Amino acid sequence: HESISSFKMVGLYDELNFPSTFQSTNLQTLIITIYCHWKSLLSILYYAPNLHSFQIHSTFIYSPNLSLQLKFPLMRKLNLRLDGLHEDMFISIFQHSPHLRQCVLKCSMTPSKQCKINLLQYDTWMQLIDTYTPYLTILDVDIKFRLENIDENFIEIINEDFQKLNFKIHYDLENRNQYWIMTGRFLRNRR
Repeated sequence: HESISSFKMVGLYDELNFPSTFQSTNLQTLIITIYCHWKSLLSILYYAPNLHSFQIHSTFIYSPNLSLQLKFPLMRKLNLRLDGLHEDMFISIFQHSPHLRQCVLKCSMTPSKQCKINLLQYDTWMQLIDTYTPYLTILDVDIKFRLENIDENFIEIINEDFQKLNFKIHYDLENRNQYWIMTGRFLRNRR
């Protein structure tokens, strides 16, 4: 409905197909609180190009056939709680959110793959933030990922570098599957 500017979705288990006559909506706020089929999510985002605020809590099962790009052209506020996030998808969030101001990422990376070391570098994060999201002022992260054969000295070096972002990496003591957790809050003052 064109007069509604926000919408909360509470159930979408199967793939959602929009009729060919369906037109884009002026929806500005969308909250999805349950599992959403990946193709349905892409369709929803396609037909809601004016979203300014988006919140989702879902799980993704990675498939090589999936488009890994989440595009948020007008997005100002993102709250993503995603399990099974693929690294390319993670990076595309920044690459396709040029107006992003606030972002909460509570995610677990795809458990079958080891995290790329470049996401554990301060310079990589600053490049993502400065290059793709120049208006970003708040970034909250709580990201779970796999790192194998990493010693404590390496983590100490990463944490020293991550102090600039106010991030920290620590071992997930509650999980026996060798998961690490990156937590923190990056703040940038805008003039």
